[in-house]
Amino acid sequence: VQMVDRLYQLEKIFEDNPTFPALVIDSFLDGQSTIPFLKKIREKNINIKILLIISQDTPKQEVVTLIQNRLVDNVIIRPFNANQIVDAVSKIFGIQRFSEKPWYMYVKKD
Repeated sequence: VQMVDRLYQLEKIFEDNPTFPALVIDSFLDGQSTIPFLKKIREKNINIKILLIISQDTPKQEVVTLIQNRLVDNVIIRPFNANQIVDAVSKIFGIQRFSEKPWYMYVKKD
């Protein structure tokens, strides 16, 4: 796992090791759109799993196009919680995730 906050750092990582199995990335990094970068990565490594974090105001058609063109494997909308990340990653890798009942579902009502 590697974390960066600049697009050029991410580009350098993928130049050195283009075979990463997965990438979780925001749609904007360092004030720039990451979509052109994702296109380059997808061309070099068609098997990489990409989870894109987007804002609520991203047009729905843009999201649909990204998925239909197989540029990304899944998207998650900001703000999100840990369960949403786990669900999104599980879906990308085809891992069945069993839902658990929240603790309050076991509390008897009077």
